[in-house]
Parts: sequence; C-alpha cells; structure tokens
Amino acid sequence: VYRVMDPDTAGWVARMSGTILVDDELRKAKTDNMLTETIDSERTIRQAERFFIDSNMILNLPDFVSFIFTTKTLPSASLISPI
Repeated sequence: VYRVMDPDTAGWVARMSGTILVDDELRKAKTDNMLTETIDSERTIRQAERFFIDSNMILNLPDFVSFIFTTKTLPSASLISPI
C-alpha cells in the first residue's frame, strides 16, 4: 500500500493492519509564580488500544515508501527506489 489521499481508504488500511496495546503515561506539571513548570512525581499509566499502522502514517508516507501486507507477518515498511 502506497500513500493514499482518501481518509476513508487510509482508515480501511489502518483497520486491516490490526491493533496493538500501548501505554499512555500522564504526568502532572505545576506552574509557579515565575511561570516555571515543575513536573510532579505523581504519574498515571494506562493501556490503550490503537491500530498497528495509523491512518496518518498512510496519508503521509514519503515518496517510494509503502507498507507490505502478508498473511503470515505483521505489515512492514518497504523502500522502493528506481535504479
């Protein structure tokens, strides 16, 4: 699959790639009177699910780059260059 221009097609390709679990981390920052931010030691980690290949990746692929889909492995990026 090369870069596509249609968001619906990019969404279809993203769904075809499957989903993975990712960790989302939330940290709290406090601003003092001098507008300096300090990161609090408290943090929250949660798991979220997303597509393995995001639709934005498909919409913004560089020239000569594609994703190869097979039935036995995860989709992988491929660089195709003219000789």
